[in-house]
Amino acid sequence: MIDDNSILEKFVLENDCNFAIDNVDFKTKEDILEECRKQFKNYTVSGLHTCLCCLRILTRDNILRKELTSEFFLSQIFKYAFEYNCNHEYSKTSLEALKSLSNILFKESCVIEPLKAMGLIKSVMESVDILIETENNERLLLCLKLLFLVTALNSASRQELIKSNALQMLMKIVKMKSSKITDLNVSAEALKVVYNILYSIRDEDVTKELGDDIQNLVVMLRCILQDPMLNEFISYALVSQVVNVLNIIPKHLYKHLLDGNFSDHATDNLIKDSAPENKTNGISSIEILIDFLHSQLKLDAGKESETASDIRTDERICPILNCLTRASKSNRRIRKFCRLKVLPYLGKDVKRLPEDGDSIRNYLCKLLTHPVQIVGESAALFIFVLCKENRFP
Repeated sequence: MIDDNSILEKFVLENDCNFAIDNVDFKTKEDILEECRKQFKNYTVSGLHTCLCCLRILTRDNILRKELTSEFFLSQIFKYAFEYNCNHEYSKTSLEALKSLSNILFKESCVIEPLKAMGLIKSVMESVDILIETENNERLLLCLKLLFLVTALNSASRQELIKSNALQMLMKIVKMKSSKITDLNVSAEALKVVYNILYSIRDEDVTKELGDDIQNLVVMLRCILQDPMLNEFISYALVSQVVNVLNIIPKHLYKHLLDGNFSDHATDNLIKDSAPENKTNGISSIEILIDFLHSQLKLDAGKESETASDIRTDERICPILNCLTRASKSNRRIRKFCRLKVLPYLGKDVKRLPEDGDSIRNYLCKLLTHPVQIVGESAALFIFVLCKENRFP
């Protein structure tokens, strides 16, 4: 047994950071897999951890990963991922099992139905409930990644999560407050799951209970945007996910981005008083979204050339443009404020070409002739909505 363990430990030591696992002799990898099979039958806690580390590494191999989708390995990995939630002795083992499960699910969608039959959704939900209280961010993030993958690859899972009140649980996760960057990642991952759940829901399918949950979600997103601790350099992923979720909410709920004490008959003077230093006028969340648009326009314009690793212009700009367009079409006060911030009076700028300068208007004018059609159309529609006030509520 000691010899067997040392073989597995050596494999982990040599290949833990080896993501090009194809350069390892295939026979060696097969032997490791067989050794892991034996370990599951005659295990110790330390041996199990090493065994699951090996399986995590083997999930990088396209051929052996398919072996891991067999009933034996899948059931063993599932077992150690969820059966010992409260057992500190198995915490590292459980973490490795979750990583392996996530890797397999990402590459082999055929395992979704077998995993659901084992109780994947229920097990993940129960784990998340426990982890919210313990604030175990690493494990919580892995559970959320599993939910994201399942809801992205299996439409039936979305309905299951809605019926099990997953939206309320996910909102609880997003509300978790901490100065740690990890928590922002957890919140962003939770919002990705929210997006998947709500993406395909039609307005006529929204029950009163679900409608109330979505309304509470919008209010929570407003609070996130208004958080004074929000820093665009570390919260890009979080704000991006907020924008994505706002793009799929029913249009009549955009009014909840405004503070409740902000009158429906706000005057132009109140809107104009929304200077950056004044964050209590009811529309600061909209201002944050406009600032986010400006920062993304600047980043995109600053690219000398687009490489494969860059975020494409349509991926960077279109979501926030679409979000502000939908919000402006749905609410007169939001539209008036956006017009004031995006299309202010020209003044001395009238002497310059519309695309010359660093304002949002200048960047939007440049986008009108962008080679990617959807980018130019999105910019044009936003400007059109801001200019044609009488066409909308």
